Amino acid sequence: MIQDVGDTFISVPLFISRMRPRKPDPEKVCSQCGKPMQRKRYNGVLQSRFNFRRSKYCNKFCEGRYYEARADKNGNLHKSTYHKRARRNGLKDRCEEPGCEEREKLEVHHKDGNHENNEPENQVTLCVPHHKKADAIRRREEWKREHPNDPAAF
Repeated sequence: MIQDVGDTFISVPLFISRMRPRKPDPEKVCSQCGKPMQRKRYNGVLQSRFNFRRSKYCNKFCEGRYYEARADKNGNLHKSTYHKRARRNGLKDRCEEPGCEEREKLEVHHKDGNHENNEPENQVTLCVPHHKKADAIRRREEWKREHPNDPAAF
């Protein structure tokens, strides 16, 4: 396609001549911090309008703060929130079970089963299999206390 610009003619690719002007971005604010949000660029490509409309947070930090503080309908914090707070208090570099040398996939085990009790003496760093085993033993002991006369309890 050739366009007339004054005295000269300029060759312009067809797809550029038919481009529409860019629509303005919808105005959005972050649900967590209240800052105005803008579409982001990923590897030089502007975020799609569809994904931008779906986003609620300005960045991963604000999203993480929301999930850390979320509560259920009764006002109790989510279990993962307590685990994150426990991890912040200190996670050892390996599983504390004697004879276990696992250094990856570590979790915080609460000895009393209360996720709100993040006292250091109540926390033990365990690998996933030992954590599951410790929780199973605690649940079995609780069940035995609740059903003392049940023959299946022994």
